[in-house]
Amino acid sequence: DRVRADAYAERERASEDAGRLRREAQEETEAAKALAERTVSEAITEADRIRADVSEHAQRVRTEASDAIAEAEQSASRTRADAREDANRIRSDAATQADTLITEARSEAERLTTETVAETDRIRTETLAEAERVTAEAASESERVRAEAGARAEQLVSDATGEAERLRAEAADTVGSAQQHAERLRTEADRVRREAAA
Repeated sequence: DRVRADAYAERERASEDAGRLRREAQEETEAAKALAERTVSEAITEADRIRADVSEHAQRVRTEASDAIAEAEQSASRTRADAREDANRIRSDAATQADTLITEARSEAERLTTETVAETDRIRTETLAEAERVTAEAASESERVRAEAGARAEQLVSDATGEAERLRAEAADTVGSAQQHAERLRTEADRVRREAAA
């Protein structure tokens, strides 16, 4: 009976130990499961936070890139507008300068032509007056001493005619020089206009 009692007691202790071990195992399993669930939840939460941070960063990068592109486009537009304005101003200045040069060239040509014509008329008038005076003197002298006056009058008329021809030649040279100067001014003005148009 004692042996059976010991065996029974041993079985009871073994059963109690087994129950205790099962409970401990169950508790550990539940604790591990809870830890796993908590770890998974924390991992999901961290992943969501990281995704949110990444999304926010990506949105910020996209916004900054969009702002940079917009600013670059605005800067390029301003640069193009400034370039067009400078080009228009340069063309306008060049055209104005060309018109000024042309006007000055025409004015100079007209002035030189007017001065040349006036000088030519003055020389012609003086020459004719001198010729008339010399002719009158020659005629008067011819009346006083006919034979000597005839030869003297012819000489004076010849001298006066030669002087008139010389003065006319000088006047023609003056007119030619004025025309050449005016032509050079027109050529320079045309060159400036072509350069401005290019």
